[in-house]
Amino acid sequence: MLIHLRGSCELGGCWFLVTVLLSMAGSIISVSLYLTHYQGDNKLDADMLHTVLGSLGAIWLVSAVTFISVINRNYHNTFYSLDTTSDYKRKCFLSAREDQDDLKSKILKDHPGVYRTWGDELLKPWTLKNWDRWE
Repeated sequence: MLIHLRGSCELGGCWFLVTVLLSMAGSIISVSLYLTHYQGDNKLDADMLHTVLGSLGAIWLVSAVTFISVINRNYHNTFYSLDTTSDYKRKCFLSAREDQDDLKSKILKDHPGVYRTWGDELLKPWTLKNWDRWE
């Protein structure tokens, strides 16, 4: 499963969080496998590896808690939401008022992959309605 190779914009916050936790678990598993199966002469000391792994885990945890505590609370839900960037931008596009065409056009300046899945039924009527004004 190559879920860890996908970006957070394609996965949504929940799945991105899972990939971050999988990467942490991967470090622990890698150290365990190394200590169990490596038989070379220059094998690293187990205590040193556990200290490094524990220190990196502690730094990661402190950084994550600090980050969560200082960001705007309105964004906390993005860490457990299943919405992708495309879903979020679509909601913004649909919730924008008629007089907020600038907001809608900014959304369309994003990568085309963000709005490609929306289909013509959403973008085409809005584009045709405003075409004369933009020319």
